[in-house]
Amino acid sequence: MKEQSIHIREASRADAAAIAAVVAESFKDVAAMFDVTPENCPGFPSFCQPAWIIEGFDKAVRFFVLEVGGAAAGCVGMTAPKDGACELVRLAVLKEHRHGGCGEALVRHVLEQSSGLGLKRVDLALVAANARLLQWYETLGFAETYRKWPPHLPFEVAFMSITVPEGEPAPSERGDVMKVTTHTNAAEFLRITEDWLEQEESVNQLLLGLASTLADADKPRDPPAVMMTITGSAGFEAASLMTPPRGLIFYAPGVGTDRHEQAMEALHALAEALLASGHSVPDCMAPSASALAFAQLWSKRTGLSFALRLALRVYELRKVTFPAGVSGACRVPGGEDIDLLADWCHRFAQELDEPGDQQSARATATQLAQMGQSLIWEDQGRPVSMAAAKRRLPHGGSIGGVYTPNEHRGHGYASACVAALSQRQLDAGRAFCCLFADLANPTSNGIYQKIGYVPVADSVQYRFEAVHCD
Repeated sequence: MKEQSIHIREASRADAAAIAAVVAESFKDVAAMFDVTPENCPGFPSFCQPAWIIEGFDKAVRFFVLEVGGAAAGCVGMTAPKDGACELVRLAVLKEHRHGGCGEALVRHVLEQSSGLGLKRVDLALVAANARLLQWYETLGFAETYRKWPPHLPFEVAFMSITVPEGEPAPSERGDVMKVTTHTNAAEFLRITEDWLEQEESVNQLLLGLASTLADADKPRDPPAVMMTITGSAGFEAASLMTPPRGLIFYAPGVGTDRHEQAMEALHALAEALLASGHSVPDCMAPSASALAFAQLWSKRTGLSFALRLALRVYELRKVTFPAGVSGACRVPGGEDIDLLADWCHRFAQELDEPGDQQSARATATQLAQMGQSLIWEDQGRPVSMAAAKRRLPHGGSIGGVYTPNEHRGHGYASACVAALSQRQLDAGRAFCCLFADLANPTSNGIYQKIGYVPVADSVQYRFEAVHCD
């Protein structure tokens, strides 16, 4: 996925056409889902016109545009304050930019603006049958207040509200005192955090897997890994791991829940500890809500901008559904396959735009051939796909390195290979298998679900970069 900067700015009347286009395009799938047409609901957002946005400006609605790479990708409006409240309207994100935190960034921007105006409440309305969107708003802190079926609409409307959080307090004014502990021993870091991280083992597969790899290493890493835990009065609030020059991986499950305040205090403490120790953070990766919260916090603290690099979905499997009709069979690779695996690993890294060269690809290939936890799928004696169980987890098997060369795609080889490897993991006593899938690749998301993988969470990676003023 190409990295592009995310920026939110206040809109003007000159943006009316762009805002209307974003709103109309973003709501097409909603209109289709609930059979909304111009005849039964002519004012539905999927039919938005520039004149509607101009009318909003005339009524003192403030609009904000979210730009990705300089192009409008999302928008939101907030009505003029009345009785200490405003209404959030016209929230829209283009389909290709969803699941990366853009919608949440727009909502939180309205909350920040409302806080600055001294408002106490933000309201909104949505199609009541849109359970997924309603649940998403609940994760952001909104609560449903009532429902109503207006006679002129073909659907019931759910109304929601949120209490506007007060402005960010100074560190000395925060309620809970956070303790940051820096760990130099990976085995010790894993010992004290493992039970806590295991509560969402699939979500924390990368954090747990890297910590386990570091703990098992024959010699200390150079440069050393940066491992931190942040605890408050109720125990763990966050844990992080960074292997320079790679970025920060962390877990702060309280963000967006009833422990949001404590989690944000923990992220503040983490940021201050990283700055105080002189660590550069090129990027951060975590579950979507906490990744966005830290990216905004780090950006504000350092003056760096942040750009979405990867939007991932976390999947978990407990029973394999084998694909039918796929030609070939799987086998465990050996030393004779190192050259092939090295080539595939290098090509895979290039497709993902990840750092690495032929030498590092060969080191990975050698490890895959030696550890016996990967599979190659062959068809008529030709290797056509690969998959690997790359990380050791307490109870599950973490699948990665799924790659099929372009010339062999479209035949179900990856599905068959991942299914076979997943079953081997379950047969070996693993309680489940888990993996990440790039949300920009609908094909891989589709094949994983067909063989039994179920989505459990979304995770994103943001890259930090200097702001260039032309």
